[in-house]
Amino acid sequence: MSVYSDAKDWPRLIEIILRIAEMVNDAAQVAKYYTTAASIAQVELHRFDEAANYFEHALARLSPDGGQVQFDALVQCLTENQDWDRLERAYETRIERLRGAKAEPKIIASALDARGAVLQHKLGRLVDALQWYEEALELDPDNAERREMLAALYTKEPKRFFREAVRAHRH
Repeated sequence: MSVYSDAKDWPRLIEIILRIAEMVNDAAQVAKYYTTAASIAQVELHRFDEAANYFEHALARLSPDGGQVQFDALVQCLTENQDWDRLERAYETRIERLRGAKAEPKIIASALDARGAVLQHKLGRLVDALQWYEEALELDPDNAERREMLAALYTKEPKRFFREAVRAHRH
């Protein structure tokens, strides 16, 4: 592998890494190989879609509440490609895995906020975004910043969200 690395033959190095990964039975070790391949595709080749695929393979082999580094890199790749639909699905998968692992409510709430932000700002789906922001608030009710943000969103469209705006301003 060092021959390909020294020669900067990145595509061939990725190919070798993935072949090795196929021969390994330990999921954590396979995840490391996929993470390495993803990092090369991302940093050296600027192939963000390919890197995202490898990061997803790595995450699938890690514990449901682990892999924050890989997930952050996946988000970076999808953002670089402006693949907002896939980014929203990545957050959906992450949230499901965190829930399944019984992660801390604040961690899940943060992922819900991020999913909501993608829906609101990148996909223009405010109503869907509000659903996730509200769920995040249920998990983390003491988060004043989130409560204020929701109140501001409701207030912008009082005809549509009158009840929610009134409820938000009562807290």
